[in-house]
Amino acid sequence: MKVWEATDLHGFPVRVEMATPHGPMTIEYKDVSLAPPPASLFTKPENCMTMPGMSGGGRLQN
Repeated sequence: MKVWEATDLHGFPVRVEMATPHGPMTIEYKDVSLAPPPASLFTKPENCMTMPGMSGGGRLQN
């Protein structure tokens, strides 16, 4: 695996190349911002319903 890290982004990986069983795969991140995201991104939409039995957010329990 090869990883390119941006020094001006405190080592954030901006490109990753790796071999997979299905062939080579490349991941590139562009327009990266390390600024905190706006709180509005984490507000539940008005038309969103809470589903019963979904507590834990789908995380696996040990």
